Amino acid sequence: HEGDIATYSAWSGLASLQSSNEDVRCFSFYTMIRCLLRDSRKVNTYLEVIKYKMVDQNNC
Repeated sequence: HEGDIATYSAWSGLASLQSSNEDVRCFSFYTMIRCLLRDSRKVNTYLEVIKYKMVDQNNC
């Protein structure tokens, strides 16, 4: 809505990606990719819902 201000949490993984410890960097990268995959699946689900609603609307 107009005038609404969204609040987003800060990503705290940057320090881990810049760590001198390779294991910490690898785990942080894995975690980031896992979250990205989960988020992309959510986006895909929402797009499928929108697609379904648009197709269903045209059949009325």
